[in-house]
Parts: sequence; C-alpha cells; structure tokens
Amino acid sequence: MFVVKYKWQLKPGKESEFRDAWSQATEAIYATRGSLGPQFMKGQDGTYYEVARWADRDTWRRRS
Repeated sequence: MFVVKYKWQLKPGKESEFRDAWSQATEAIYATRGSLGPQFMKGQDGTYYEVARWADRDTWRRRS
C-alpha cells in the first residue's frame, strides 16, 4: 500500500466550497483511477488534511 498525505490552509468562508469540490474530485478519482479511498480531517487549528490510500506508487502516479 502507498499512502499520500495532503494538507490545506483554506481562506475563511471558503470551507464549504472546498469540501464540495474535494468530494466531487475524490469520488471521480476513486471510481476511475484506482484509489483505495481517502480520509478527510480538520485539525484543531483549522488545517484540513487528507490521507489517501493507493495500491502502490505507480498507481498514484497515474491518477491524473
């Protein structure tokens, strides 16, 4: 398994817009690019994180 961590600092007031776009993109990647699924979290400091799981590094590289 290959795991990738993403981190975002969002502009105030853009959280809902980001979550909607993130959800749509994640669903498409999961359905068509071989993702094993993500976990999406918000830290206490307001930072957003995603941990994305992939079968291997080559599959992750071919995602786009």
